[in-house]
Amino acid sequence: MFSLFKFVVRRARQHWQLLLTLSLGVMTATALLASGPLLVDNLIKTGLQLTIQGSSVADGNLLFVTSILADRLAFQQFDERTRAVLDHSLGMHQQYVTASAKSPWLLPWVNGQVSTSQRVSLTFYEDIQEHIEVLAGGWPAEASNKPGVIRAVIPEGMARGLALGVGDSLSLRLEPSAGAPDLQLKVTGIVRPRNPRDLYWFGEFGPLASIQAADGTFQYQIIVPQDVFFTTVATLFPEDDLELSWHVLLDPQSFNAADIQPFQTQLAELETQLADSRPTVRMETGIIDILGKFQTQFETIRLPVYILVAEIMLLVLYYVSMIAELSIRQMEREFATMYSRGISAQQIARAHLLEILVILTVTFFSGPWLGAGLVRILSWAGPLSSLAEPGWMFNLSRDAWIAAGLGTLTCLAGLVLPLGPALRRSIIAYQQVTTRDIRPPWWQRYYLDVFILCIGLILLWRLNQYGDMLVGEPGNARIDWLLLLSPLALSVGAATLLLRVFPFLLEILASVAERGRGLLGALALWQSARNPAHVTRLVLLLTLAIALGILSTGLNLTLDQSEFDRASYLAGNDLRLSTKGVLPLREMQSMPGIRQLSAVWRGEGTLSVGKSSSSFELLAIEPGSFSEVATFRRDFADQNMNELLAHLSVEQGKHPSLLLLPGQPAKFGFWLWGAFDDKTELNSYERWVDGDNDIERVGINAKFQTAQGELFNVPMQRVDADGQGNLPVKHFTLKTTLDGRDLNLGIHIRPDNDGWYYFESSLPELPRSSFPLSLQSLWFQNQSTRLGEPIAKELSLVADDFTVMDAVTQKSQIVEDLESLDRTVFLITMGVSSSVTDQAAHSGIWGQFIRMNNELPMEIYPLRLRRILIQQPMPALASDTFLNATKLEVGDVVRVSINGVEIDFRIAGALHYFPTMYDPSQNGYLVISRDLLLPLLNDNQETPVNPNEVFVETNGALSLDSLSAMMPVSSQSWSADNIHKNLTANPLALGLRSAAFFGFVLTALLSLLGFSTYFYLSIRQRETLYGIMRALGISGRQLYASIVLEQAILVLASLILGTALGLLLNQITLPRLPVSLGDVQSIPPFIPQTDWSAIGQLYLGLLFAFLIVIAIVTALLWRAHLERILRTGQES
Repeated sequence: MFSLFKFVVRRARQHWQLLLTLSLGVMTATALLASGPLLVDNLIKTGLQLTIQGSSVADGNLLFVTSILADRLAFQQFDERTRAVLDHSLGMHQQYVTASAKSPWLLPWVNGQVSTSQRVSLTFYEDIQEHIEVLAGGWPAEASNKPGVIRAVIPEGMARGLALGVGDSLSLRLEPSAGAPDLQLKVTGIVRPRNPRDLYWFGEFGPLASIQAADGTFQYQIIVPQDVFFTTVATLFPEDDLELSWHVLLDPQSFNAADIQPFQTQLAELETQLADSRPTVRMETGIIDILGKFQTQFETIRLPVYILVAEIMLLVLYYVSMIAELSIRQMEREFATMYSRGISAQQIARAHLLEILVILTVTFFSGPWLGAGLVRILSWAGPLSSLAEPGWMFNLSRDAWIAAGLGTLTCLAGLVLPLGPALRRSIIAYQQVTTRDIRPPWWQRYYLDVFILCIGLILLWRLNQYGDMLVGEPGNARIDWLLLLSPLALSVGAATLLLRVFPFLLEILASVAERGRGLLGALALWQSARNPAHVTRLVLLLTLAIALGILSTGLNLTLDQSEFDRASYLAGNDLRLSTKGVLPLREMQSMPGIRQLSAVWRGEGTLSVGKSSSSFELLAIEPGSFSEVATFRRDFADQNMNELLAHLSVEQGKHPSLLLLPGQPAKFGFWLWGAFDDKTELNSYERWVDGDNDIERVGINAKFQTAQGELFNVPMQRVDADGQGNLPVKHFTLKTTLDGRDLNLGIHIRPDNDGWYYFESSLPELPRSSFPLSLQSLWFQNQSTRLGEPIAKELSLVADDFTVMDAVTQKSQIVEDLESLDRTVFLITMGVSSSVTDQAAHSGIWGQFIRMNNELPMEIYPLRLRRILIQQPMPALASDTFLNATKLEVGDVVRVSINGVEIDFRIAGALHYFPTMYDPSQNGYLVISRDLLLPLLNDNQETPVNPNEVFVETNGALSLDSLSAMMPVSSQSWSADNIHKNLTANPLALGLRSAAFFGFVLTALLSLLGFSTYFYLSIRQRETLYGIMRALGISGRQLYASIVLEQAILVLASLILGTALGLLLNQITLPRLPVSLGDVQSIPPFIPQTDWSAIGQLYLGLLFAFLIVIAIVTALLWRAHLERILRTGQES
């Protein structure tokens, strides 16, 4: 009686190699399919967390702002109520909350008068003492007992900007009008952030940041203890509201994809609740947009990643069906014999199905766990290795089990389908079929390969028409999954079509080998050409494996290069720092770890066409240093970038708006003449004007520019010719008696210098890289007074002999004596007239006459320099978008407005891309010369307009954190390393990398298994044939050599076909990678890369693996006593 169980056990013992190979294929397919949901979920979770971490502090967190009267008790009550609402609404997503309060603005007194170019506010910031570094002094131990006086610490930037030290006092006023100070600040300490990049400071909103507003005003904050803050503000502003803020830091690790929608709902409810409170609280954040865009992105990438995983799974299932058919072929003789001896087909089918069910049961329960292991391998040695965090856990979701079930059912179909024909053959039919099976595969009989190739070509045409795999408007882009299928359809169709002609190629090669010497090559090719069906399937599998391997290496290298290029493009180089205050370029030049830097000015320009106007971006650079720091690609412009940047260069000493100062000046000075007043000829009003000379009624500042483009002001001080400074006594009253009468004679001492006075200033110590210095302008302030009150008065002066003293040689040198024909020209502006004169000169013939109308008291006028009287249009490099929008061409001149200054530009070249320029306004951008632009912007503003960004190249040891610690005023920073990490965390990029990595590794593995199985089974099936060949005189060594050569030919053919297909896929797929979704464009664009080094390693790895497989299979065949069969043939 037929025993099903005993039969299955006996077959398992006899065919364990075959069943093991079959089981591995089925389990691999199921595990891969189950890993798809796990991979997608972990990609999305990791990408979401890194996206939040990589956003700016203000965008990735919450800021709540309101205004109330300065009442400490009211603040405490409102603060407690607000925190309770935040705790309830935000829950686990809230990391911690920092409260702060800020008073209205106050104006400082500078040089005895109210300064309108600077303003300060009193600030309370919770727990600030735990996060600051005290540079000098300390935190106020107690409040001042004097009315109108507060003791407080100030930021380092404020101390530098207002020249304050510990113990100094600063007078503050509420209004700009003259009068007594409203408040006196006593500086007890100077502080800076302990870690400026700590999220506690909330980026540019931190209280220690020194900010320069759009109008040029510098804004500082005075740090006051909480009790002193409310008392002082209530006294100064009894009817004004102060600004309260709560900085809420979110925990990125608490977010996953399922939290996005609930958290958005919570924020909307929270915003409504706080808006309805009294007082109203306003919420400011970018987290809603970040989550919304990410949700659109991850919903978009789910389908493509699933498609990629499904595509690879189809290859695995193809392997399963192929191995199942080979296994059936191996056991078909046994089935035919049993069928001929009376065992029914149902009994045979039940035995085979029992084997399949055992395999699939083990597969179903192990598949999800194996899938989790595959994802774990990715996080350890694959594309996720750079992002995986310690203790990464994978939860087996319901989708993973559903995917495993689908994989199991699909494998069941693949294993059962080949069984039907085998059960219906008798032993005679079996012998007829196995003698020569010339029937082509079913996909060739129905021309499915041609159909798939046509679909791939149609999709490729559609892809070329669209030009991208993305459809939709920017910010709402999505992937067209039909276009995503085009590479698969094209590769499968092309591979199968090539395999249609592969048997004919084998026959041709076999006929060629027949004509050659030796039997080895002909024998190997005869075996493949005789029954090409199974051979072509294996070649197809390995061809696709090689193609996926080349695509995987090309994809990885392309993404790596693109991520590096995009990080360098955004950061400029290693680091880029931007500020709304003043960049400490002098300090940075001496910082250890900085190799070189380049300071730039970034802003906006306005172009008016008719009645309409449009704004565009501007980047002002110094081409020499910028070309050394920034990174360029050949596709950034049609011309060589160095040739384009040369248009923006300014030859040293030839600057049209600067007077070059030779050497390393330590002091700068010039002579100034003013006529003495004859009081007897003045009217009664002018007679009481204070002073005897216009020189006594003028204050002068000199503005200089360094080699890095930094501008700074230095006050000029009047000294005597002997260098002893002003006379200690200018006038006195002599009391005497004349004819018995007491007389008081006012004696005024007038120096014997013919009205000439020397004005001089000591320049700050600068690093050598700051030289050469240049004089940009002189600023004259009307300081005329009458009986102590400022008045408007016309002033007339003559300047001559501009002189510097070198810090190294200590020698003085006149840099401009106004005697030559190419003398410096001083421009005439409204309120100031200037021309050379021979009526007064300190030396030589000529001097520079200066007349200021001064229609207002304390009025300030600039004296601007020009080396070239006729101002030429400035050169500019324009983006393609700018040229298209303005209909301009290279060589045209255009007038634009920058900070209210009208400037003509000549288009010197066109740009496709330029580092850090993204054109968000879609109006284009201009790249111009920093050293030509900044002097013009500084002509009408005494407060220096300085570079607001700096590109830094480091030695690799300097981190952004350490640099920010030296630069507390920096409000925004970019690190190429951090940007690169964020780009590699892009979920779709990770998905593409992971899917391609999976596809290559698993398909290569299945190819090896397939070849080893085919090698083993084909030899077992040819046992009789080998015996006959041995009987004909062929040695055993020749037979083994022919078998190995047959496999080598198949592998070589697969390598050639796979390489061709892989290179084709690279060129089609990689330029259109849809890795960036949302608002951020992939700039610069992708350039397909072929990693020949990795391909060579791939070839060597496969060759080594095939040698091992052949050795293992040969050993198994030897253990199967194949030599007995060969010996039998020899003995017969």
